[in-house]
Amino acid sequence: MNNEITLTDLFEVEMLQRLQDSFSKMTGFAAIITDAEGVPVT
Repeated sequence: MNNEITLTDLFEVEMLQRLQDSFSKMTGFAAIITDAEGVPVT
């Protein structure tokens, strides 16, 4: 039985995308959000 909670269990992908976009706009750095295996979420 897997009792792990993932980021997408807690937040909708659209919200994560907005967070990533805001971070990039504020800092001027490109960003990406990945899951625990390194697969892009946004």
